[in-house]
Amino acid sequence: MLVQVDMVDGFIPQWLCDSFGGSILARKRKEPRRAITQWQIANQQATKFLQAILPYLKIKKEQAEIAIIFQSQRMKSGGIKGKRGQAFKTNEDMAVEESQFLMMQNLKKQEGTYV
Repeated sequence: MLVQVDMVDGFIPQWLCDSFGGSILARKRKEPRRAITQWQIANQQATKFLQAILPYLKIKKEQAEIAIIFQSQRMKSGGIKGKRGQAFKTNEDMAVEESQFLMMQNLKKQEGTYV
């Protein structure tokens, strides 16, 4: 799971990075658009971030709740270890992940912020 915040002003992305971890990227764009600063955080760090901000969310709250559940289920479903120590996912695990992914995509489309 990946949480990302893009802004023209780099103050908030830098504050998020200092407060919650993650990484900062500066992205140049074609004129006349201004460059943006992008903050990203993934996996368990992203879950902790979403749990911290969940009470304050309004528009993205349902997406955040699904993402938290998605990540917690991914952590639980380690499955059977293969030859190289990699976890196999059951068909049920993959179906649940696909369902949650589609729910998050549909929520993004409904908000008009599909990326």
